[in-house]
Amino acid sequence: MDLSQQQGVFASALQDPANTAFLLPLLMGEIETNQKRIGLYRGNVVANAQRALSAIYPVLQEIVGEDFFAGLARAFWKIQAPDSGDWNQYGRQLPYFLAEFEHAQHLPYLSDVARLEWAVHQAVYAADEPENAIRAEPDVLWRPGTQILISSYPIADIWLAHQASDSDELSQRLEHMRWVEQGALIFRESFAVKVLALPVEQAQVLGEYQQTLKEKTT
Repeated sequence: MDLSQQQGVFASALQDPANTAFLLPLLMGEIETNQKRIGLYRGNVVANAQRALSAIYPVLQEIVGEDFFAGLARAFWKIQAPDSGDWNQYGRQLPYFLAEFEHAQHLPYLSDVARLEWAVHQAVYAADEPENAIRAEPDVLWRPGTQILISSYPIADIWLAHQASDSDELSQRLEHMRWVEQGALIFRESFAVKVLALPVEQAQVLGEYQQTLKEKTT
């Protein structure tokens, strides 16, 4: 077994305790000691994964609660381990996982809220546009990290509601929310990420225009 295969066995054991049996024969030392060490290491890695996801998806965690989110993070870990050493890149597939996650089917808007949060996360870490860049078209559509999303749910309003300063304000915002389809414009302005709620028709037009702008530069 070459090194890459051994690494694959190790990663598989970290994702699922049931796969530990395939790793143990590759390790030196007592089996019981190695089992404990693998368990401790797995616990640390899963905890890191959960912290990374909670930093990227804070609104999602606030909606479902910490205990549910912890279970979600563990379930996601079992099917999606990091593919790089940068935890900021972990969790891109979570919106798609949520759409199929049986325990979240009573909250069908969660996957789209997660899509928006990932877009916010991408905008935070997007490259800065050169200071001397001059655009004739609407500036925001050119900015790195700008995204336009469309959902059957008011995802922008949900995200904005959860930026409330306290629980009373959050409750009031949610109480007066209109549960209709909605577009969302996500972009970075200086060091702050902005989320704007848009009518679906406007979001569609802006999305098509943004795609046209991108095609002009390729």
